[in-house]
Amino acid sequence: MPWRKYPWTQGTHGRCYKIGVGVNVRCDKDKIWRVYVNRGDQRKNRTMGAGREGLTSAIKAAEAIAEKLSGIPAQSALPPPNHCPDFTSYAKDWLEGGKIRWKEYTWERYEQLLRIHILPSPVFKDRAMDKIQRQEIKSMLTELGKTRSPATVEAAHSVIHSILYQAMDDGHVNSNPAGRLLRHILKSKNERDQKEADPFKKKERDRFLETAEKMCNRSEVMILKMMVHAGLRLGETLAMKEEGLDLERGSYHVTETFKRGSFSKPKTKKSRRIVDLPDFLVEDLRRHVVMLRRESLERGKGGDISLLFPDPATLLECPYSQKKIQGLMKKVCRKAKLKMRNPHDLRHTYATIMLMAHQSPAYVQRQMGHSSFQITVDVYGHWIPGEGRRQLDEALMPSEKTGREKGNHGVKRSG
Repeated sequence: MPWRKYPWTQGTHGRCYKIGVGVNVRCDKDKIWRVYVNRGDQRKNRTMGAGREGLTSAIKAAEAIAEKLSGIPAQSALPPPNHCPDFTSYAKDWLEGGKIRWKEYTWERYEQLLRIHILPSPVFKDRAMDKIQRQEIKSMLTELGKTRSPATVEAAHSVIHSILYQAMDDGHVNSNPAGRLLRHILKSKNERDQKEADPFKKKERDRFLETAEKMCNRSEVMILKMMVHAGLRLGETLAMKEEGLDLERGSYHVTETFKRGSFSKPKTKKSRRIVDLPDFLVEDLRRHVVMLRRESLERGKGGDISLLFPDPATLLECPYSQKKIQGLMKKVCRKAKLKMRNPHDLRHTYATIMLMAHQSPAYVQRQMGHSSFQITVDVYGHWIPGEGRRQLDEALMPSEKTGREKGNHGVKRSG
């Protein structure tokens, strides 16, 4: 990275890099990088852009200006930096540069991990990159694992490892102290204590839906039904549109998910799938679509609809938020006097009921959109009834008893 070789000071809105005499690069209040030239009668600035790309462009432009003004290369005119950057400022640069590479949700997740769990720790706070020790990181993550889930520990390790790897790539550290550290903190991936699926039993499911129909509006009930009768994820359900619905074939084509106020592609290619719908759910959807068209006409929109589950609070322009449905789940469970569940447990309910009804695990995998058959077996394997259940007694019956029964029933005795 070209800016690593220049000394910097902390300005009002971010770092200020000194490239040459009277030539600086700094960030303005809008997080835009600019080149500032203040030498003799020249007082100018040039806008170069945001993020890492903007900073890289600004440094290169400033180098060219400094060389032109001094007659010698800018990097030769300055002494090499004599300090290693601290973890806090370096991590913020790393996070800022990720905005153009990561999805919005990923960026927000990394920012949250840094702000809440990583940067406040004395292991990292304002510490020079080359002073951070492997044992310190291990202790910090081990402590985090006492109060947080394995998934959070894994994500925090991933962020720390990525930042230190970039520091190693930039020449600030000789090795990555977080490398291959997670296996010494958590169990192997297949053995980690992940949150167990907590599906409804069939009677509990029916009581849950009966209660929902009494206290929720039509769209909210249909959202719950789509998860429990079709196995869709909450985001996939909220993103449902009429164009993906085939009522004649009884199917829905999943192509999008809705989360944090925006539509995006599902998590894997197999998540973009065609899901078969039971006939009774197709009829519910048919009536729901008719009512949506009627409401559209009443609002003067000519009966045209797109979203299947628009939030009335947004004048039918936007789906329900995930947070709203999560809150709704708690209210329905409380009213139905059922153990508290989250929306994803409705998807678990669908899978377990299908498997316990002897549906093929391969078919359930396709319906659920799992990226591999192994995921279906790992999560729901203990709900899959044995294929030989009907012949279980015959297979395990003691041989003496089996022979006696065959003698009584299978061979005609002579008089």
